Amino acid sequence: MAVLLFMLQGARNQPDAVVKRASVYVDGYMKDLGSIVGEERYYQEARWEDRDMDRKRLRSRRGRQLVSDILTVPVGKEWIGIRHVREVDGITLDPQYRGFWRETFDESTADGREKLQQAFNFESTRYNIGDFRRSTNLPTFPLEILDSENLDLFNFSKQGEERIGTVRTWKFDFNDRSRRTLLMTTGIGRPERFSISGTFWIEPSTGQVFRAVMNFESPFNDELEMRMDVRYRIEPTLGVLVPQAMDEFYRDDGLRHEVEGHADYASFRRFNSDVRLDPSVTDDDGPREEPGLSRDSAESYSMKVDVRVVNVEAWVTSTSGTAVTDLKASNFRIFENKTAQTITNFSPVSTPYDVLLLFDRSGSTQHDWKFMQRAADGFIKGLRQQDRAGIANFDTSFRMETRWSDSRQQIAAAVAGLTDGKRPGGTAFYRAVEVSLAAELLPIAGRRRALIVLTDGRDNGLYLPLLRQGELPRPQQESAFQQMIDLAKRERVPIYIVTVSNSANEVATLRNRYSEAVANQYLDAVAVRMEQLAEVTGGRVLFPKRLDDIVPLYSQISRELGSAYSIGYVSNLPLSVHGFRDIEVRTTDNRLHVVQSRSGYVVQ
Repeated sequence: MAVLLFMLQGARNQPDAVVKRASVYVDGYMKDLGSIVGEERYYQEARWEDRDMDRKRLRSRRGRQLVSDILTVPVGKEWIGIRHVREVDGITLDPQYRGFWRETFDESTADGREKLQQAFNFESTRYNIGDFRRSTNLPTFPLEILDSENLDLFNFSKQGEERIGTVRTWKFDFNDRSRRTLLMTTGIGRPERFSISGTFWIEPSTGQVFRAVMNFESPFNDELEMRMDVRYRIEPTLGVLVPQAMDEFYRDDGLRHEVEGHADYASFRRFNSDVRLDPSVTDDDGPREEPGLSRDSAESYSMKVDVRVVNVEAWVTSTSGTAVTDLKASNFRIFENKTAQTITNFSPVSTPYDVLLLFDRSGSTQHDWKFMQRAADGFIKGLRQQDRAGIANFDTSFRMETRWSDSRQQIAAAVAGLTDGKRPGGTAFYRAVEVSLAAELLPIAGRRRALIVLTDGRDNGLYLPLLRQGELPRPQQESAFQQMIDLAKRERVPIYIVTVSNSANEVATLRNRYSEAVANQYLDAVAVRMEQLAEVTGGRVLFPKRLDDIVPLYSQISRELGSAYSIGYVSNLPLSVHGFRDIEVRTTDNRLHVVQSRSGYVVQ
């Protein structure tokens, strides 16, 4: 019997058996975490090294602190980890805000489940900073490698034993067999493929994972270094393993850019979740809550089903042309396709704005940089006392130049430095808009958001196909553009675009390289895309005839935001009504004149 027991024990502790035991453990563990929530305190720091116009070295850095809840949710038969962010740099986010609606995904299909998982992943990573695409920075991600459906993608080999605290673990190195196993996609920018390798520390008798180190390699970029280290511990009050800490490091020597992150985890507790639809509440003072994932108490969470809100900005003037700024929700009526709608969201004129001024600092706009300072300065002077502004610029890299501030002096100092700094690069316009909406214009209760962009709109993603193939994709064929449009629709932030005219030299270059017809087609395509972006968000595109017109246009936008009402409603028309839906905003006083930001929207 002793020999037989020895043989059984020997078979049980073979590396393949231990890895399979870890896989069984992970499959159950992810589901067990579905009733547990913990707090994550996650600090990121991004660093850049650039060259100025005289090729002198410039160093800059930026930090961000997130406070979030970490939990797992079911998608089909799988459980995935998510990050529900509550605070960004000390600013509490609106607990009623939701970036997507779960019921819009068909979870009965593989495609629907995949898209839902991508949506959860986007919400978990949207507040990342830096220029790397990072969709793996969740403490549960390493465990997905040990998922039973993923095991065959990797090779595992035992490399020794090591104690972690009082626990004896086996170390298993792993690497992927295809060398392109991971598709890194954040919902911002284009997806990228990576190879994964690393080490697991596994307790052999139970399959519990106490540590995971991961390395990511790009098949296209040898200068890119990416690694992640997650440690787990037993939570005595719950009797399960929970994340303890996460460290990550990303560096691209070619771009001279790196990001470091560290997260600590604590306060794990069980919570209750249920699905319910909260009724909207409308009163004279307006805004009512949109349902979402909210904290009922320190120990309890509720998953609430969301509804799709249609937003429109409105300006009201008297018969004399004077702005009327003291109306309430009860003073408005709104109609869709001539059918009366119920106002569910309302912000009076007095509601403050957070306005992000985003400037295109790419090489194609270099000759217009001096107008950036003048335009921004004029806009800031027109802001109301309760409004706040932020300054950002972009080429191929997005840089937030200020924190959100109502200090006119701080903003003016940032404006003064707009034309200084690094040499210009290409134009990642679509990505800059996505980062602005997803990561910088924070949803804060009692505040409104707006994005104002000064750009020529010539995203590299549109220009490169013309350069390489001599032809342009249609808007619906351009995946990067459609991704930006989808995000803009979800975020419901009005976008105002002030266009920078293409210089005569640039237009001549296009016409010399291609034909005049192709050059005109390209410039028209750029304008059409900017107009579509503004239209779906309820904003506007402004085409100044002269560069000198840019400054007064910014002042005009500032005045408009200062007298706008924000109105939202949930359409009572069936989803089967496709095509263009007309929106009409009226007041109960027929003598008043209403101008609205959008005349309708399209349902496909």
